[in-house]
Amino acid sequence: MFDKFIQIIIDLEGGDLLHSHPNDPGGLTKFGISKKSFPQVDIENLTYESASRFYYHEFYLKYKLDKLYPSLSLCVLDAAINQGPGTAIRLLQRSVKAKEDGILGADTIKLCMDRANQDALVQDFLCNRILLYTKIGNFAIFGRGWIKRILKIHEASMVFRI
Repeated sequence: MFDKFIQIIIDLEGGDLLHSHPNDPGGLTKFGISKKSFPQVDIENLTYESASRFYYHEFYLKYKLDKLYPSLSLCVLDAAINQGPGTAIRLLQRSVKAKEDGILGADTIKLCMDRANQDALVQDFLCNRILLYTKIGNFAIFGRGWIKRILKIHEASMVFRI
């Protein structure tokens, strides 16, 4: 499942395009991995395979996203990559009315898995992402792209419904 998720997300991140936008605080970025956030990563020589392995170990497994049902897992993984893992998990916790500590623990996982209407949870989570984006100072510059990204993630998540 992860391999399908990461293909979608890396495409949204611009693939193997090496870029640095003057208004993006991440600086030099490739496959969505920024030099500022991950100075130990050789961004310029990063390959799709190494970026995928990085995301698998440093995001998907580390933050237990494999414990969520697939459509939600894709959405939270995308948020973790784009907005930060702690932020993504706090937004998820807000959606299930759990303590917002940024840790995907047993209680939060149980609240997610017990949620009868999984589609509604995905939508609520994505709405929380949008609301957070609107509070960011460079929303006027990047907001349209962020909202389009969420719409694409929502559409992709429907393929992974159980």
